[in-house]
Amino acid sequence: MLCVAASARTFFLWCAVVLLAAPPLPAYSQGLPTINLVPYISNLTTPLSIAHAGDGSQRLFLVEQGGATLIIKGQTVAPAAVS
Repeated sequence: MLCVAASARTFFLWCAVVLLAAPPLPAYSQGLPTINLVPYISNLTTPLSIAHAGDGSQRLFLVEQGGATLIIKGQTVAPAAVS
């Protein structure tokens, strides 16, 4: 048990050294940046998940809470064909 206590003490000591030696985070001299959100698609009820097609087609697959899967290409929304 003494060996474990010494190891823990050494670990915390090294953590303290690393934290004290790390450079400070840069301060924002002009304040925080402003972010504006713009709606992309509307009329979604309860979206749960979104994924891209991964084939270069720029399609997104969106799953809603009721189980509906939608395909989004550009700003066009179409229901996914179920096979």
